[in-house]
Amino acid sequence: MSNEIVTATTILAGSGAAGWTATKLLGPSADALGQHIKVFLGDRIRKIFVRISEKSYGTDLKELPAGFVTSAIQKASVSEDDIKLTEMWANLLIAASDGYQTRHMVFADILSQIGPDEAKLLDSILKGLDQNGPGNLGNLDKNIRFGLGKLDITGSLSRARANELLDPIKKFVSTLPIVFERLELTLGTVEGDTMVVQDKRHSISCLVLERQNLLKFREFTHPPRIYGGALAKIGAFVPTDLGVEFLGVCSKK
Repeated sequence: MSNEIVTATTILAGSGAAGWTATKLLGPSADALGQHIKVFLGDRIRKIFVRISEKSYGTDLKELPAGFVTSAIQKASVSEDDIKLTEMWANLLIAASDGYQTRHMVFADILSQIGPDEAKLLDSILKGLDQNGPGNLGNLDKNIRFGLGKLDITGSLSRARANELLDPIKKFVSTLPIVFERLELTLGTVEGDTMVVQDKRHSISCLVLERQNLLKFREFTHPPRIYGGALAKIGAFVPTDLGVEFLGVCSKK
């Protein structure tokens, strides 16, 4: 056994679980990879490997392709020390071990460019997907029209009534797999009279995730525009197909 692999495994041997995971994922290629990755095998990778061991207990991890595991370890080693990110890296490496696909390399690159705030936001979107089902993203327009329609946003909506509707609208939107950013209510009592509610808490995180093509901004309007009538327009970030796939691999429970 070479000095390189002894050094690499010794670094992770502080936790038997991390050492066991490294042996499984690196396999016989560990000897050749030792010199390239040992500098990255610090506390961050140890935590991720320990979590992999906990999640995969009782299952047999398979060796990962050398190019992928080298790149993934390098990227994961500089990711922020956050419990959700640790979970996402563990899920990704387990999925790649179960059946490696080129998309796993893409997901590792994406995961290396998001932080705890983005991970938390993705977790909230996942809860919406679990509740509504990924297939319902295709029916999002219909679901929003139906939900807003039940709130009776039509006709000569007054400012007092619009104020009463704000909380029910926010509550309804919170059940959807989207990130609400803006609501504009055009009232029906005075032409051109509008109410605007904004929530910019997640704007930066949404822009980061949009850059990774995990989210895209969309506007939803209800009902069809009738002159003089009320109108609700919701602006929100919605997961893309890539985002749904990424969540399915990296953010599963």
